[in-house]
Amino acid sequence: MGRVTIYDVVDMKEVHQAECEHKNTTYQPTEYHETDVGVGTITHISIHESYTCDDCDIELDIPEPDEDVFRNR
Repeated sequence: MGRVTIYDVVDMKEVHQAECEHKNTTYQPTEYHETDVGVGTITHISIHESYTCDDCDIELDIPEPDEDVFRNR
């Protein structure tokens, strides 16, 4: 076997993420925090919207809303 270089090392987290089917996911909606500044309130985003896989911790693209769900209401 030849000499091992840094380029031969595989990041197992990346391998796991590539093989993961992303079946267990969590959607985190944006959360806002309001601060009273005396002459009104300032609204800040405290947590940004995200969609992650619980199994491999990769951040996924946020899916588009299902139009049929909104039409049947």
